[in-house]
Amino acid sequence: MRAEHLERKERCCLESVRVRFLLFACALFLIFSLPSAAYADGALKDADVTAKKVRQLLSEYSPDALYIINHSGSSDEEILRYWNSGNLLTDCIDTMVHEEFHVLTGRRIPNARSEAIYIGNGKRTVIHFTPLIDSSETAATIPQSNRTFRFNTYIMGSNSASNKLGVYGLLNEFGAYCWGLDTTVSLFPYFRQHAENYDDWYRFIVEGENDRNAYAEFLYWTLNYLEFTRVYHRDVYDKIMSNKKYVRTVKKINRHFAQKIRQYEEYHSWISSSYPNRSYSYRITDAYELLRPAINADQFAVVRRKLGIALLPQYR
Repeated sequence: MRAEHLERKERCCLESVRVRFLLFACALFLIFSLPSAAYADGALKDADVTAKKVRQLLSEYSPDALYIINHSGSSDEEILRYWNSGNLLTDCIDTMVHEEFHVLTGRRIPNARSEAIYIGNGKRTVIHFTPLIDSSETAATIPQSNRTFRFNTYIMGSNSASNKLGVYGLLNEFGAYCWGLDTTVSLFPYFRQHAENYDDWYRFIVEGENDRNAYAEFLYWTLNYLEFTRVYHRDVYDKIMSNKKYVRTVKKINRHFAQKIRQYEEYHSWISSSYPNRSYSYRITDAYELLRPAINADQFAVVRRKLGIALLPQYR
């Protein structure tokens, strides 16, 4: 009886294990066969934007962007203010990171004459301002042909930080556009997984082209500002170039930005070749190619060398 009882008990236990295993296997099948909220069909058209979804997306694809919004001090409501009713989840990610970068630069700084520039991997560099001239004072040396659509806002804008704070304000914008592009480029696998046609790439291309243009614009204005002060305000120039944290940060941000542009160009080429039968393309003014010859000109050779700026390559 004891042996028979033990045999029945053993058979019951084995059957129980089999049942539990089958249930577990079924559960796994269901988990991996059903899409999660982030990977559901039509994910690119998700108009139900929440702070949780934003963070979930960034935690998967862009840890630097997640760091920026998590440490800017903005609430969930403030983060969501970049979306208007009807905007899709991916529509305003780039803009949000750009603007929250600005917010982050003003957190925990010693005084109003300084900024904390995010340089990646959870690190910021606090830069103290040296004596300056307004960026608008350099406008006379910028030909009309090189005055892109951002010129009036960022160089001539009476209250813009990029005007009133000279190269330090220009660096703030340069960094914001850099991390905006970093975020967009990081989302390429997400777009590639969910895009059903060329139309679905609209936001990726528009943001990429916008940030690519901004790279050339703010780099050009920075080089022009430094060359102008080198010639006409040598005391201002010398103090800026002696600001080691500024110089190191410009080098670091520029390297990262240029790398992301190279990456974006590869993705842009892949998108173009993947949809050869499309009847249209997204037409955006190419400020990068417009300003590339000016940036590479011998006129800026001295300041390019001081900042470690390589000649800009031609992509298209």
